[in-house]
Amino acid sequence: MKKILAQLPLSLTLFVVFNTLLSLISLPSIFIILALVIMSTAVYASNNKKPTVMLIIAYILVFIGLVLIWQSLEFPSLIALSAVIMLLSWAKACEIKSSRDHKVIWLLSTVLLTINILLLSQYQLIIAILGLSFLLVSAVSISQNLPTKINTAINKLLAIRLLLLTLTSLPFALILFITLPRINLPMQELGLAMGLPIAVQPQENLIGKGLGKELDFSGISERAQSDSRVLLATLPADFTLTNKQPLYWRGPVYWRYNVEGEGEQTQEKWLLRKDFTIRSKRQYNGFGSNKALQKMTSKRANTFEYSVILMPHGEYWLYGLDLPASLTGESYLSQDYQLLSIRTVDNMWRYKISSSLNYQISAKEPQAQLNLGLQYPSNNPQIKALGQQWAKQFVNSKQTATDIIKHAELFFKQGKYLYTNNNEPYSGQNQLDQFLFNRKVGYSQHYASALTLLLRAANIPARLVAGYRGADKVGLTNLYTVNESHAHAWVEAYVPFEKLIKSDSSQNQALSQQAAGHWLRIDPALWLADLFSSNPEQGAEQRAEQESPATTDGVASNKAQKQIIKQSKNNSKPKQQSTSWLDNLNQWTLNFDAKKQSTLASKLAIKQLLWWHLVAIAFTLLLLLTLSIYLSLRYLNRGKKLPAHVQVYHKLCKKLSKKGITRLPYEGAQSYFTRCASEQSLQAHRFQQLSSTYLTLAYGKLNEQEQKNALSQFKRLAAEI
Repeated sequence: MKKILAQLPLSLTLFVVFNTLLSLISLPSIFIILALVIMSTAVYASNNKKPTVMLIIAYILVFIGLVLIWQSLEFPSLIALSAVIMLLSWAKACEIKSSRDHKVIWLLSTVLLTINILLLSQYQLIIAILGLSFLLVSAVSISQNLPTKINTAINKLLAIRLLLLTLTSLPFALILFITLPRINLPMQELGLAMGLPIAVQPQENLIGKGLGKELDFSGISERAQSDSRVLLATLPADFTLTNKQPLYWRGPVYWRYNVEGEGEQTQEKWLLRKDFTIRSKRQYNGFGSNKALQKMTSKRANTFEYSVILMPHGEYWLYGLDLPASLTGESYLSQDYQLLSIRTVDNMWRYKISSSLNYQISAKEPQAQLNLGLQYPSNNPQIKALGQQWAKQFVNSKQTATDIIKHAELFFKQGKYLYTNNNEPYSGQNQLDQFLFNRKVGYSQHYASALTLLLRAANIPARLVAGYRGADKVGLTNLYTVNESHAHAWVEAYVPFEKLIKSDSSQNQALSQQAAGHWLRIDPALWLADLFSSNPEQGAEQRAEQESPATTDGVASNKAQKQIIKQSKNNSKPKQQSTSWLDNLNQWTLNFDAKKQSTLASKLAIKQLLWWHLVAIAFTLLLLLTLSIYLSLRYLNRGKKLPAHVQVYHKLCKKLSKKGITRLPYEGAQSYFTRCASEQSLQAHRFQQLSSTYLTLAYGKLNEQEQKNALSQFKRLAAEI
């Protein structure tokens, strides 16, 4: 490589290599092999006394490249032009005879850099910065007419230093890349979570922000397509989010199913209780203290404290997990266990509460509220008939409500339903009947609404609850984000204590007399999760094809499902595009997130990886790497001592420093001895002798005997100071 570096300056060589790598990004993989071969030919030609053969081989490779360009690339095009210029640059490197050849190669590389900037638009900035740097440095290098020996020495020194710098920095970069904690959160929200005094601009219009007082058929599905932030929660460090027990952020509780309009203009929606807008009615039969919260339950488990940063949404409700065990300031728990504020949430709200994920409520349920949970609307007669049929079917069962709920689960699982975010709205009368018996396509609000009315028709009090299910963990922290896309609806049914109370103990008898039942959360979405977990479109398509087209409605249901499946395939699966190896590497680098860090940690027997684990690992690895480099340098420099006259000079500097004459960092030996002579005039002559002797030892051409005599004189003079 020495001769090619001597013929081609290092900066120009790096410029050509840089442009070659950029061109190979856009070219087929066969050109990588061709480029390696022609580069090897250029190297071999520089080391061969007769480079004519290598030059012929180089131009044969250029001809082969032209054939490949004609067959595999569109011609004329910028990609084809970049391939031609790349091959010609390396072919020209095989016949360098004068500085004019350097300028030709530099010109070709400059044109190639311009083409690559146009082709690789996604990397334009970094290519422009690096490319212009190589261009300017190589231009300066080829414009200087240096002797061959000096040029060879400079190239060799630069190559060694660049190689050492690269090899030394790569391990540090790799450690920092792997161990740097990934936090997928905007800096403003991260500052809020850390408690920094960051001001959030209040929104003037909060209409339509978050869940409202009404919930129509598209209320949840529309929010499922939004990434707008709802809240930030800091959960305990030992909390683990699992699919078996998802988080439910309880929001508004809907009791009334309302029907408005006629014909195709009919609108069906859920509403809050009638007196919700009156503050005294909202607080009626509520729980306003932590002591009251403790008395309302007979059992609490999996209770923990957490903090929430709630974004403004213009309503009264605060979001908490399941059943709160403590309250925050200016809040209370309503009679339907909804965490409410005394005023609307028009600004960002920070609060800290504790909740129980497993609990048993012992407070007596007001009869008026149970009656409200049995009200059935005037429409959707098919659902009503089915619910009444279930009630008659299990009238003699010892656990009527439990058996009906199990039967409802079986009904949905075997009903060939499609759980999807359907953008096509329902219209006309009896929209829930259309969903349950005809179209069978819906989102969480459809399944929860249908199940609520089914249970009411079966004489089981039920209500619909909306909120948010799940959360996204922020990197390896204990911070979780809840977005509008987590919006969800589920059912709460009032189930008697038939299955829970088996003994006749006095405690259970008192409990059964005080409260005849409890509200049970039922999420129909979990019933359908197994059916659509592996391949939703394929499984749904198979069930749609197996549907018996005995009726016109069945055929319509089939066509509707197949049309929605086709739309979901087109929307969720974009066309596959061929990507280069740099794109794949870029995607892998960008996608190296906290999950991949956790996967890597699990392979290293680290069960739960936290951000401070990564900091500790990074600090340890960097310390070990630095120590290993230091020890390696010490080992490589072993036995290398300073020249004898330099050692004597250092000892003399220490001796003079004790006498008040300290050598300055920028002073050489001659300047230092001159200053010493001016400060100690009595020994000025001796310092002049020390200066001349040191310069003779350092730079004079002495034989062995003269070296010994001069060193002895220098030691004697130093001892006399």
